[in-house]
Amino acid sequence: MLEIKELSTVSLESLVKDKAQAYRLGFLTGRKTSKKVSTVQDFVFKDRGLEFDDVREYHQGDDVRLVDWRMTAKQGKTYTKKFREEVERQVWFLVDLRSKMHFGTHKVFKSVVAAHVVAMLSWFFQMKGDKIGGIVLTQGMLEAFKPSRYPRVFMKFFNRLVSATNQTENVLASGEEVSLSKACLKLRHSCRTGNLLFILSDFSDIDEQIFKCLASLSKSNELTLIHVYDDMEGRCLPPSVSDNLRNNSIYKFQRKIVQLKTFSQSRRIHFISLSTSTDFYDAVAKGLQKRKK
Repeated sequence: MLEIKELSTVSLESLVKDKAQAYRLGFLTGRKTSKKVSTVQDFVFKDRGLEFDDVREYHQGDDVRLVDWRMTAKQGKTYTKKFREEVERQVWFLVDLRSKMHFGTHKVFKSVVAAHVVAMLSWFFQMKGDKIGGIVLTQGMLEAFKPSRYPRVFMKFFNRLVSATNQTENVLASGEEVSLSKACLKLRHSCRTGNLLFILSDFSDIDEQIFKCLASLSKSNELTLIHVYDDMEGRCLPPSVSDNLRNNSIYKFQRKIVQLKTFSQSRRIHFISLSTSTDFYDAVAKGLQKRKK
């Protein structure tokens, strides 16, 4: 059951505690896990880059998909391929925490949802041995954190998430708002190819430039878009709102969802939509299960 005490901001302590939520993604340390749960860990995310190393005789229990049929036919015995890790995988998070993310009419703000989801995913991949990096987008600033597998290093990223959920920072920000498209370009320039990328935002300023950048990122990385919204935004407007405004708001909201889904499907990008009124930990786990081919 979802239990979030902080409605509008997050604390470092709460993000550290999100490590316990990683079990929802299949990482159960020291516990037995069901086949259903373990498939999330084993099959949802593509493995690190592997490079062919050698062949050896097939042993009972080996994956038949790795059988080297050419060598098997030549030697008259069954041989299987051996691989080794080619490169370390990096996991990058682009987190939108601008002023429009500081909104929520049910359980928590959109910014709180984004911060906790990032923390849960970060702990999951860190425990799998991956390096965690991030870019935090606030009202007037972009800040990048180099990937690291060590908690004491990427904890700086967590600390930035904590401070960025403080509304005061966005209220006092001066100058022009940094666009999501600029943040996407920053992500493209910061990360190398062959990595996992997560972008968490309400996509309030989505435009053609963003789509172009996302298309470029998806060509050489595994990209997931996590759309965070509040039910008030177009779906459940109060009775006091006029019909014209209600219809216009609903249309814009639904149009944005259709655009994101259609684009994601066309580019083989993973798309998850999260409401502030739901158990977003569980929603992310279920959304990622759908990635399984």
